[in-house]
Amino acid sequence: MGRAPELGEWLDGDRKEPQPAGLMRFSGGGNYFGVIVILVALWAAVHAFRRNDAVFTRSERRWIWFWSAVAGFCLLLAFGRFAPFYRLLYALPFFDTQRNPVRFLEPMTLAVSMLFACGLLGLWRQSLAAVETPSLSLGARLKTWWREGNPHDRHWAIGWVVALALSLAAWALYAHYEGTLRAVLETVGFSSGTTAQDIAAFSVRQVGWFVLFLALSGGLLVLIWCGLFGGKGRWWVGWLLGLLLLADLGRANRTWLVYWNYPQKYATNDVLQFLRQKPFEHRVARLPFPAPDAESGLFANAYAIEWLQHQFPYYDIQSLDIVQMSRMPNDLLEFKTAMSAHDSATLQPLAREWQLTSTRYLLGPVAFLEPLNAQLDPVKRRFRVAQTFDFVPTGNPPPMGSDPLDLLNLPPDRLTAVFKPHGRFAIFEFTGALPRASLYSRWQVSTNDPVVLAQLADPAFDPQQTVLVDGTPSSELPAEGPGDGGNSSVDITSYSPKEIVLKTQAKSKTVLLLNDRYDPQWMVTVDNRPATLLRCNYIMRGVPVPA
Repeated sequence: MGRAPELGEWLDGDRKEPQPAGLMRFSGGGNYFGVIVILVALWAAVHAFRRNDAVFTRSERRWIWFWSAVAGFCLLLAFGRFAPFYRLLYALPFFDTQRNPVRFLEPMTLAVSMLFACGLLGLWRQSLAAVETPSLSLGARLKTWWREGNPHDRHWAIGWVVALALSLAAWALYAHYEGTLRAVLETVGFSSGTTAQDIAAFSVRQVGWFVLFLALSGGLLVLIWCGLFGGKGRWWVGWLLGLLLLADLGRANRTWLVYWNYPQKYATNDVLQFLRQKPFEHRVARLPFPAPDAESGLFANAYAIEWLQHQFPYYDIQSLDIVQMSRMPNDLLEFKTAMSAHDSATLQPLAREWQLTSTRYLLGPVAFLEPLNAQLDPVKRRFRVAQTFDFVPTGNPPPMGSDPLDLLNLPPDRLTAVFKPHGRFAIFEFTGALPRASLYSRWQVSTNDPVVLAQLADPAFDPQQTVLVDGTPSSELPAEGPGDGGNSSVDITSYSPKEIVLKTQAKSKTVLLLNDRYDPQWMVTVDNRPATLLRCNYIMRGVPVPA
């Protein structure tokens, strides 16, 4: 996955034409089943087709057929555009939303794990549950098994020996062409330093590890079949299989183990302390404007990697920024499109999006204060600097200076933010942002979504005075609210991901707007009685509440 298809055609051709645009490198997933897992799973799949002297019941055989079909089907689909199978599936509804066919390896992992478990059960019944056998040497046991044992297992042993021999030959051939592999890696962008050489050498070593574990795994199965672990010795099989599996999977997965000092990883700083105060009352966002290279890179690393993905969730700080969303829901996409700036001269829709989403705090270089007020809010100028801060290295003494160019060489988790009177970065407060929850005695009911989106984006519309409600007018909620609510208040009593409790006070009927994204599965009660969930301001939650 990763390389643009037109680049593959260019690499396979004479390369006389200019290199097409797109991602050059080609990568794959990190799925690894383990050699012993595959061997035992294949053994179970083959034995499920035996009718005579079968080790599985009819019901168990059906389950093995099912999981074998799932594994094979998912493997074929995972090849994506390199095989014809996924193209047929992609034409069906819903499947055209799947970005990476390689994700079909995930259900294949489940299926192979089930087959492995069935294979262990079959091995126990066939070769390990027997009573104590007469004491024989290993050689004698092998001869007796080869002469009198299960013919299916003998065929399996022959296949293992042939596969082992072919694997050894393939390993030798692959190692012989290591230089060619290195040249290919350099062609696709791994030419810096010794990277291509290291990758090629690593890949050759992995084939060697495979040959070793193929020999150990197949040899252990042969020893089980010949009865070496019969009687009391059968308990050793569990330990040996477990150790072999642990060694194989542990070796393959040790690269993916990352150790963090979590008190250091999630250590707070001045900015986090400021934003974590009642975080359910506001949202936070990063300013989406380019800045000088050093400042932009320094802040982007800290915000996008450490804060947004780690510290913000840890401290319950809610952000408008999305870490990853490959396919945005239609309602959210339409809302963000309507609120997006069409060109650099008309940036005011950005301020309207922050206003409607309760995004009260913006983070970025302090030099952006005047452009924010001049271009996004030229009339009311509601942006101000709440605090200024800088990044400094952690540790005592600091390992280097605090110049942005020096700090860029540090990993983001080695930096911390501290408030400074004349810091290069700022927490901007947008005082025009709507509260997270508010009461409206003036509302408008409409079923025309494009009109609602246009009205929300219109600078003349005041979302602090009127809320737009989706639906048809009714006795419970007339087409328009009178706007005579007088003094009203709403307080968030408690806020958690699955239950939010609010307390309201008003002299007349109002609409309670909660600036959290609407979903029809939410249930709402007023005074412990079921009430009608409303979709307000196109994308937010609401409910009519009585006086």
